[in-house]
Amino acid sequence: QSTGKKISEDQARIIIQSVKAHSYYVQQLSHLTWLRTSDSVENEIITLAIEDLLAQNANLYQLETEMLSETQLNLLKAVASGTTDGFSNTEILTKFRLGTSANISKQKKVLYEKELVDIRGTKLEFLDPAFELWFKKNILRIPLSSPML
Repeated sequence: QSTGKKISEDQARIIIQSVKAHSYYVQQLSHLTWLRTSDSVENEIITLAIEDLLAQNANLYQLETEMLSETQLNLLKAVASGTTDGFSNTEILTKFRLGTSANISKQKKVLYEKELVDIRGTKLEFLDPAFELWFKKNILRIPLSSPML
């Protein structure tokens, strides 16, 4: 308000939720949104700010994915597609070409050691919410739009 710019509570919530309340990314995305706003934030501005955020980190994310084995990449595809558990299920193994169920434990551990995922019990999730957005956009080809976030 002190800079003459307005954002609704819903739009602020979109910013927070889109980066899963990760404090660094909330600050960065808020700043990028503020930079693009003249008077009042539009949802399109948030989407463009997310694009800016992902572009700033694109080289790192590209390098990280290029250094993964096909199975590791496929495991991340499964997680990005909403599978967080049950990777040894025959349907999941086949759909995402994950190899054998015995191999999944090893691949989870490798992705964890590379700090790409977090393992919570039996569930797997992306550690970096911006990397997850980049991965969905660039690897799974899911277009960004702020309502999706």
